[in-house]
Amino acid sequence: MFVSQGNQEKRKRTRQRETASQMDSSGGHKQTQAYRPKFFKLFRPASSSHQLSIPHDFVRHFNGRIPEKVYFIDGARKYWCVQLEEIGGHMLFTNGWERFKRAHFLNFGDFLVFQYNRRSLFEVEIFDRRGCMKEEPIDISESTPAEDKLEQDYTAEQGEAGDSSEASGPKSTNLEKSNTPAVVAGLVASKTPHFVLSISRCTLATVYIHKSVVKAFNIALKPKTVLRDQNGQAWPVRIIFKEDGRIAIGSGWSYFANNNVKVEDQCVFEFVLQRGNTCEEIRVHVLRGNARMKKPSSHWHWHRQC
Repeated sequence: MFVSQGNQEKRKRTRQRETASQMDSSGGHKQTQAYRPKFFKLFRPASSSHQLSIPHDFVRHFNGRIPEKVYFIDGARKYWCVQLEEIGGHMLFTNGWERFKRAHFLNFGDFLVFQYNRRSLFEVEIFDRRGCMKEEPIDISESTPAEDKLEQDYTAEQGEAGDSSEASGPKSTNLEKSNTPAVVAGLVASKTPHFVLSISRCTLATVYIHKSVVKAFNIALKPKTVLRDQNGQAWPVRIIFKEDGRIAIGSGWSYFANNNVKVEDQCVFEFVLQRGNTCEEIRVHVLRGNARMKKPSSHWHWHRQC
């Protein structure tokens, strides 16, 4: 009788070890690493007009290191700096929250979802009382230097913090994918307008589109555009038309760059034209390290930004 019970316990422990091993081999550990905690808030003007509280149990995700300020990134990929304070035993979004609230015309009953990337960045989605995602009311056809600086500040702060396994947002597999010049040349149609740019530290913050290719093909760029990476994922960005005639890829670019490119990479930006030469999508092909495109044809425009 005692021997039988011992064998049962031994088989039970064996099954537990096998189950744990299967979970590890199926990527369970990786899924835990990729976890991005979320919380939601229902907007009530009486309590949320000037500040917004974070659920008490969510504070543990800061791992004991509560940042003095955090950044929100909204549906238009615009960055907002908001102060984080502990007041009366509650963790609150304070300075900067009211400006975010006004800009997004929050109404009673709006539903906000905050996703934390563990590096002082919250991605914010806003739904109305019908359960539908609210369209961004912000005019993104132009930006102010202060707005551009917010995105650059966040990028610089994360660069100073160093690399981390908990880097912001879902990492694209493009970062590990190696293209060759021949592969890229085969992907890009020979008569499709495009330009080539070598990535430097300054282009990680902002990219200026080569005006010659826009003029040569009479391209009508839309303020709301997406960058399409090599895996087919779309990354919303804002096209900014400067007073001096320069055209920049502004808000959203640094988020794309952080997840897809590195310094010394070479990028091929391919314009996807629609009727009337309008463009709302740019495909980005990345060449790693020393891989470089050969001498361009008449449809290739080479651009060195800095």
